[in-house]
Amino acid sequence: MRSPRGAPLNPPDCIVEYARIAEPRLRAFLDDKLRALEALPVALRDVADALRDYLLRGGKRLRGALLLLGHEAAGGHREAVLDASIGAELLHAYLLIHDDFMDQEIIWGRASPCSLAAFARRGPTSSSERRRRWPRGPSSR
Repeated sequence: MRSPRGAPLNPPDCIVEYARIAEPRLRAFLDDKLRALEALPVALRDVADALRDYLLRGGKRLRGALLLLGHEAAGGHREAVLDASIGAELLHAYLLIHDDFMDQEIIWGRASPCSLAAFARRGPTSSSERRRRWPRGPSSR
């Protein structure tokens, strides 16, 4: 991130610390869910891997950090809300994915692929197969 004048902006230490704590916890949660998918009678591994990659591609983890910081500011202990903070991050990711699908966005943010593009790469390969999966077909914006 950069300021309007081009100087680098660094996130506050508390945000960096939260991301350091949250990443392994989020990774472990997703790995547990992937193992549980193996027992299902349908092949969901490709979609689950795409979702896992999307969720672990980084980010500020701001929502979870704010939840944790608010709880600590009110006198609580961080361990009591770590799982809830991961839930906030998962909810935020879900909302981004839902928005991408509804808008049929192909690019998000700093030219990094949005969730629709990530899932499309792992899904049907031809445009006619994609149209069957997404009735209006993904936009080429």
